[in-house]
Amino acid sequence: MRLAVSERFFVRRVDDKLFLLDIRNRVDRHIDFSGCYEAEQVSYFTKLIRQQGCTVFLDIGAHWGYYTILLALNPELRGIEFHAFEPDKINRYQLYANLFINKLEQEVNVHEYGVSDFNGTANFHSYDETNRGKSRISPQGQGAIKVRRLDDEIVANNEVVAIKIDVEGHEIGVVDGMQQLLRNNQCLLQIESFENKFPVLLKQLESLGYSQIKVINQDHYFTNIKSLA
Repeated sequence: MRLAVSERFFVRRVDDKLFLLDIRNRVDRHIDFSGCYEAEQVSYFTKLIRQQGCTVFLDIGAHWGYYTILLALNPELRGIEFHAFEPDKINRYQLYANLFINKLEQEVNVHEYGVSDFNGTANFHSYDETNRGKSRISPQGQGAIKVRRLDDEIVANNEVVAIKIDVEGHEIGVVDGMQQLLRNNQCLLQIESFENKFPVLLKQLESLGYSQIKVINQDHYFTNIKSLA
């Protein structure tokens, strides 16, 4: 089912899910054509979350909520506390719309700021409309967003926490600002990281007691759960 909302936006049904998509955006076009995105990553991470009985899911760099919606609508993952973090205004409005049409607006906590290693404001580069998933914190950014340390925002102790981080190169800052969360809980991490940042990220997480357990393309999986590490 496809219902046009405007010349740019339309609703696409995939199985039992509804997605408000933007024809100009690369990720949205891929989902419209194939019905999925990052299928191997989603399948693997969902399996881990289910097997380990995660109680909290943090979607850092949520874009318009693809991962959050898939997990929140999964009947095997009922009872999880969902948080989605998205500072880009257009992405976030699309996120709100997708939560609404899937009747998830009461199930997901949306945070309208970026995640970093300090509290304040950061320069932000909004990518062009052909690939809004590339919007990111950058010294060259022409705009500004509010940023927060995750340790000052999310209180969790002795939980099993799944965390997806896709922040276009700012993952080291994100992890620096959530060390208490990572130390005080059992965690599963899916982090997009490229060659120029990954060695530092690996050393950073190993110092916190995390082991890498899998790589799918540019997504790296870490955990401190002893049965998996």
